[in-house]
Amino acid sequence: QRTAPHTLCIGADGVLYIGSGRYIHAYDGSVGANGTFSSKVLTLPLGFQIVGMKKYQDQLLIAGNYYSISASQGSSGGQAQLYTWNYIDLDISQVISLEDPYVATLFIWQGIPTVITNGIVERNGVNKIKTIAGNTVNKIADFDGTVPIQRGVFIANKIIYINSGGKIITMGDNYNSSRAE
Repeated sequence: QRTAPHTLCIGADGVLYIGSGRYIHAYDGSVGANGTFSSKVLTLPLGFQIVGMKKYQDQLLIAGNYYSISASQGSSGGQAQLYTWNYIDLDISQVISLEDPYVATLFIWQGIPTVITNGIVERNGVNKIKTIAGNTVNKIADFDGTVPIQRGVFIANKIIYINSGGKIITMGDNYNSSRAE
């Protein structure tokens, strides 16, 4: 899909996974003379758009948003969700609601899967930083501004740096409030 973001992640099995719309493709560089590409190793529900993937323990985490099938991309949101997949089965292992209509990014912070979500489709306003433990989602902080785009989050020394429309938001061990600075 040409209009979909193409997220990349090397899985726990050493295979490169490519997210494209609602599909995950795989490239295994260790098989065949030039590697082996496998199309649609996992198909997610119609209307789902992958925004991020991360290796976590023995699972692939897949964050994304549902969009109205008839609406133009990004104009109508629905439910942000996180899927877990074991790399083998033809279906996901677990579905976790991120309790907002929009998820912007997925990252691992202090060994914990973490997302930034927003409660409105326009992606401005109050953004929430949430951690995921098992199937429990916990809001740990919020900040005003725009949600970060892919690669708009950087982690150093346990501190999260977020590019929110050109303004740098930080959150980490040095902060004791539920509001990012």
